[in-house]
Amino acid sequence: MKPFTILLLILAAHMAQSQVLQDINYQYLYDPNQPLSVEFNRVKTTTGWNVFFKVSAKEAVQPKFHVSWELRKSSSDKEASPVSDSLVHFTAQSDEGMQITGNVTLDVTADNSILVAKVTDIQEKRAWYYFTDLRADYPVNVYLQNESGEVNFKSYLKEGNRYSIKNKDAQELIVSYYTVSFPAGAPTFSEGMAPVASTIQMDSTLRVNTDSTFAFTNSGMYLIQKDTNDAKGVSFSVYNDYPKYTRIENLADPLVYVCTKNESDKLREAGSEKKVFDRIILSITG
Repeated sequence: MKPFTILLLILAAHMAQSQVLQDINYQYLYDPNQPLSVEFNRVKTTTGWNVFFKVSAKEAVQPKFHVSWELRKSSSDKEASPVSDSLVHFTAQSDEGMQITGNVTLDVTADNSILVAKVTDIQEKRAWYYFTDLRADYPVNVYLQNESGEVNFKSYLKEGNRYSIKNKDAQELIVSYYTVSFPAGAPTFSEGMAPVASTIQMDSTLRVNTDSTFAFTNSGMYLIQKDTNDAKGVSFSVYNDYPKYTRIENLADPLVYVCTKNESDKLREAGSEKKVFDRIILSITG
């Protein structure tokens, strides 16, 4: 019986290591009650990849959780190639240990692979898989760091904040600014779509040195590139009041999905008048 038990343990370990990505139930990615989450920021370089990661947990990440890295050729691949520890760099850890950040550096042989982070709860013997694809034609080759040296993982920035613009392969970058705004999508009561311009007109451009600090002082969209003739770079939307709205005049757009057209029009007309806005909300909710 003992040899049979050992054999079962060996087979169970093998199956855990060879779990096919496409067969995993990823419900935990959308469950706010999960104990941890992982974010990625992929940056393509001329020599390979620089993949930044952030592991956030509801309790200290270490020693409770162990993070291992591997590469796979496809989501149906049973075989995985472990990533050497020498390629994984941890850059920071919060005081409570509930968040760790770092980056994984890979050469061009990783193109068209899938980078997988396997996070194992050592005590509960449970594992979660997080992954990001490394397409050879991935266009993002620029990233931002805030004044504390933290890499930005979001597709939006707060107006007025300062960031250091990073690119490994260029000494100078071009920042293009667009005054475009992106309104809320059409509500259910809409009978037609408003006309949308086929192109976005650039408002201004300027050149900045790589690693220099840049202040995003105006709301809109920014495109940062090494070469404007090349479809590579990174873009961000900059807001003065997002994602947590604090201005009354900005609340009408998200509320359009739970209002009638008449109610929505009244909320827009209220503007920044809080008392008027409150009266309309009270009349809607009864």
